[in-house]
Amino acid sequence: MVGCVSPPDPTPQLSSNAKPPSLTRLPTITDIASPTSPTHIADNTRLVTHREPIIAPADVAGSVNPDHLLFAGATSIDELVGFAIGNNPEIASARARAEAMMSRIPQARSLDDPMLTTTVFLEEIQTAAGPQELLVSLSQKFPWFGKLDARGEMAFHDAQVAYAELANVELGVVEQVKLAYLDLYFIDQSLRVYQDLEQRLQDVIAITRTRFETNAPTVGLESVLQAEVTLEKLYITVAELEQARIKAAARLRKALSLPRGTGLDIEPQLVESHLPLQMDSLLAMIEQCNPVLEARRQAIVRDEWSIDLAQRNYYPDVNVGFNWAEIGDRGLSAAANGRDAYSLMVGVNLPIYKRKLDAAVDEARFRMTQSSQQYDATWNAIRADIEKLHAAAVEHQRVLEILNTTVLQKAEQTFDLSIEAYRVDRIGFQQLIDNYEALLRFRIDRHFRVTSREQAIAQLERTLGCAVASSQPQLEPVPLPDH
Repeated sequence: MVGCVSPPDPTPQLSSNAKPPSLTRLPTITDIASPTSPTHIADNTRLVTHREPIIAPADVAGSVNPDHLLFAGATSIDELVGFAIGNNPEIASARARAEAMMSRIPQARSLDDPMLTTTVFLEEIQTAAGPQELLVSLSQKFPWFGKLDARGEMAFHDAQVAYAELANVELGVVEQVKLAYLDLYFIDQSLRVYQDLEQRLQDVIAITRTRFETNAPTVGLESVLQAEVTLEKLYITVAELEQARIKAAARLRKALSLPRGTGLDIEPQLVESHLPLQMDSLLAMIEQCNPVLEARRQAIVRDEWSIDLAQRNYYPDVNVGFNWAEIGDRGLSAAANGRDAYSLMVGVNLPIYKRKLDAAVDEARFRMTQSSQQYDATWNAIRADIEKLHAAAVEHQRVLEILNTTVLQKAEQTFDLSIEAYRVDRIGFQQLIDNYEALLRFRIDRHFRVTSREQAIAQLERTLGCAVASSQPQLEPVPLPDH
């Protein structure tokens, strides 16, 4: 679940108009159960004696290292999201950068180090009061009024940009975890579909071979071969899915920063989501939720302060110093007393090169214009992405409702009736195969639509920066006939 938190409080010296933004941040799930043993998502029951199982183990990339077991049993998507937030190196790097930027604030608001100078005369300078033997000077530079505040505000808003970028990195990692997890879910569900339909294709092949051997007039050798080719096409698809699962598992491990061979089981069923918000409501949330826009806003404020600082450079900085001269008692005058001399010094720099100062102000103004235009461009891009992703999620939801309410049930019934009709020679072989392929397509499409809808929602939440979906009861699966 996506939430909103704020970055660490700035130093107390910041001015009252510099407030930390409300950043979109994904909270870390700290209470992840310590696993004890691996549990694979699917069994390894052989479908035919000469084939490897269609449903591969959860870790098809290689053997699972017992030392790399982090989760006990099937792991939910929320658990993996929490684990990624706490362990992903990209997030750790962005967090360290944000904290480093916060450390710049007291540096920017501080005075330069004072200068301590000691002068030892190789040849003493004689005065009436006595010879000068040692000269010690201490000076401090004081910037013009408001310069330190401007530098502090610039550093503060730079830190806010870094924290907004941290939130964006977190959202990106969460999206990677969800997309890879959902890819694994789709592959596993597809493999289950092929597992079920393989046995039914075996039945069709057996019926076709029996009818061919009994010289049925409508069944030739080409029907037997076509049925066997259809089964081999199924095996090809299964092989492709198994390799796709390896790739999806690698993407998931990358987002979780896990080594190869770490056991990961995903849940066999998803808690499906729906979008209660309309497009207008989503667009209204962009300003409050999106961390990229927040970074752009903070950059604009930072650049405004940079203009203020550039304008203050027209005024001189002041350098105040104190001098101590050690005087000896061997003066030129008979009344020499050797009394040490003290003096004060005040100096200023002379900002007389107006062309340079004007150019600095122009540069700061152009940078603020650049930041403002980037903000507008980002807002437009986010709006377009949200409209596209919302339309995709709605499309998948509508198609899914049609598949679950009518199409799948009728396709199941049609294929079951086709097998019996083919057995008694009431329909041809090609019609039976067409009905099988239609059922396969619809069953795969159902899982594709579920996965695509959840992925569209995950991408929508990543683009927007806030949670927009709520859980809903799972759609009842279409009952399958017993075989």
